[in-house]
Amino acid sequence: MSSGSGGSSSTSSGTTEVLSYEEIAECISSGSKPRNIVAVPNVVLDATLASKSALPRRPKPWEHKQVQE
Repeated sequence: MSSGSGGSSSTSSGTTEVLSYEEIAECISSGSKPRNIVAVPNVVLDATLASKSALPRRPKPWEHKQVQE
């Protein structure tokens, strides 16, 4: 059984190797692409899917003092 930063992590798509901080820093400094990079597409959601806030706005501290006086 392996544990720590040198092991592997299991995902729904299979087993992926975990890179250490040093390995990631080396890839960045050398300009190469790190292994096991997952491409995440840019998703722009429609504005009609946003919900309206139901909570009232919290008063700022100076507004709160005016309400109590």
